[in-house]
Amino acid sequence: MSKKTTALLIGGSKGMALETAKRLATRGIDLWLVARGENALEKAKEEILEQAQVEIRTTSLDLYDRNAVEAFIGDLKGEEHHLRYLVNAAGYFKPVSFLDHSREDYHAMMDVNESFFFIS
Repeated sequence: MSKKTTALLIGGSKGMALETAKRLATRGIDLWLVARGENALEKAKEEILEQAQVEIRTTSLDLYDRNAVEAFIGDLKGEEHHLRYLVNAAGYFKPVSFLDHSREDYHAMMDVNESFFFIS
């Protein structure tokens, strides 16, 4: 029996990842949406299912929580679906001028990138 093709979308509850998820779903590709908020994930799932009938799995994950990221990576290692697509679209955004960013802002951006790196 062949494995189902699935797209893994980190930050999948809104923005670029959600729009990408919608496009993939219309092609019949199952989705695994990962984002921080359960409510946002459920809303995204409902939006997608209005356009296409695919299997959608959701996981609430805080990319700043290293233990949670490690547990998620463990889940990925045991995944039975064929993960053919990966979209890393979560991020840190603070709408201030570049010169007004602090070291804490920089580290917040790097922490998200570190999580992406190890998930990938």
